Amino acid sequence: PTTTSFLAMAGDEQPMSKAHCVEHKISALFERMGRWTARNPFTVLLSCVVLSGILLGGLPMISSVTDPESLYTPSRNNRAAEDKVKWEELTARILAQRKLVDPGGGEEPNADLARGRVLAYSEGGNILTTEALNSIWSLHKRIVNDVTITQKGISGLKFADLCVKSSIPGSNACKATGLMDLVDETLTDPYAALRNLDSDVVRFPGGGAEATLVLLGERGESADGTRVERAAAIALNYDVKTTEWEDAFLEMMLEESKANDGKGPGGDLFSIAFQKQGSADEELTKSTEGDTVLLVASFTLVMSFTVIVMGSFSDFVSSKRNLSLPTVAAIGLSIGSAFGLMGYCGVTFNPVVATTAFLLLGLGVDDAYVMIQSWHYSAYDLPSGHTVEDRVAHTMGKAGVSVFFTSLTDILAFGVGATSVFPSIVQFCAYTATGIFFCFLYQVFFLSAAMALDGHREYSGVNEFWGLLGKGWLWGPQGFYRPDKTADESRLVDDPSSPDGKRVKLMPDAEAVTRFAYRYGQWLITPIPSALVCVVWCVYLGFSIWGTTNVGTGLDTRDLAPSDSYW
Repeated sequence: PTTTSFLAMAGDEQPMSKAHCVEHKISALFERMGRWTARNPFTVLLSCVVLSGILLGGLPMISSVTDPESLYTPSRNNRAAEDKVKWEELTARILAQRKLVDPGGGEEPNADLARGRVLAYSEGGNILTTEALNSIWSLHKRIVNDVTITQKGISGLKFADLCVKSSIPGSNACKATGLMDLVDETLTDPYAALRNLDSDVVRFPGGGAEATLVLLGERGESADGTRVERAAAIALNYDVKTTEWEDAFLEMMLEESKANDGKGPGGDLFSIAFQKQGSADEELTKSTEGDTVLLVASFTLVMSFTVIVMGSFSDFVSSKRNLSLPTVAAIGLSIGSAFGLMGYCGVTFNPVVATTAFLLLGLGVDDAYVMIQSWHYSAYDLPSGHTVEDRVAHTMGKAGVSVFFTSLTDILAFGVGATSVFPSIVQFCAYTATGIFFCFLYQVFFLSAAMALDGHREYSGVNEFWGLLGKGWLWGPQGFYRPDKTADESRLVDDPSSPDGKRVKLMPDAEAVTRFAYRYGQWLITPIPSALVCVVWCVYLGFSIWGTTNVGTGLDTRDLAPSDSYW
């Protein structure tokens, strides 16, 4: 009997429920797909590669977004985002009106101006002590005097040469950096002004003012609430007109942090935190670049693992070690196709999307294991005279249903996730759902085609290592690949449970796994193991319920940066 008749016979033995009838029809569909693939393996392989190549053309069209504000704030019903849009529209109208009155005075501020920021903080201490202020003043002088760049042939440009000027009319002074602008070294006590700070507003000598709460953190005020007596942190902002100085600032601060193990120049008096205007984008991008290295390492490890799991060390003919390469190749094609299609569709990329590749790697390998194991088990169901086409069809009729339903549920789950109000989640789910679809597509076509070619090699009795050179399916004693190839007599073994008393020899490792699974199942259904499983499950469920009550909400975008990031 052929595979088709086997399925028909199984269906006639007992009435089928509607659900079973649907599964039976899907199985028959995958069986027909398997037959067609087995008859045209080279066409299928080439078509998959061509399709992936076409879709890869969309990769250059992918635009990347790393701005935390746009990625992790709701895109719908977000009052803050709506107010921001209104503010920008209002600002644009005000600037346009100013230009009508003063053509030179209505210039829009440059949103790309650079900024270096330093935060000196003392955990539970007072940053306004003389010792701490001495160290902060020393660091401030180094920043404004020692951080220099060369621009347009002019070397030694300092902060004062590149700073954003004060908005006070007629003033040529730099925009205030913070409380260090109040220091006066001509006085007996240079920090006298810092010891008499107003609790609401700080006014700078060169003009301008800033809210005290912006400059100081965790303040302690006088009894009447008018003066600041202590503070845990001081913030300094260095606004400049070029990102080159910003980069030099960051380099100096990294050296400072490394030399003092994250502490300030004053040692244990305080610690320093720092960043520049583009720190968020740069550090989140670094995390993506790090994921690329991890992805390559993951592919290498998975490739090595599949070589071990799919192969045999005692039977190099029945071994399926060669299929580890098309398994990983199919996953790579699905990743490239999904990302390329998203590029064509204009779906932006963000750092979270980088994890899609790892998900597809795991899901793809899982599907491949199901298909390879189904190939091994199909030997028990088919008569000894079956062909390569019959075996591929039977394998796909069994494994295809499992792969289809698991892929479908995953796609639906991520499809629902794509309706989220958070842009980062929408993009991640869109990439992942598309990737799962292509992973399914390439596994059932690309891998099954490779399985047919490797099956021809196996039925020809050719060692798997020769198969890498094409022997057994491109050339050799059995000639070029034929879908009607049957197993050589040397590949058959006696098996009373098989339809005609014989079957194709299985990989010994697969037989061992089958015996173990059977014995494990027999042991598991005995009373003591069953009771133990129930107890363990109840304990686990209890801990899980307790854990859900302790789950916090919120997101610190700094957690998305590399673990060794300064940001």
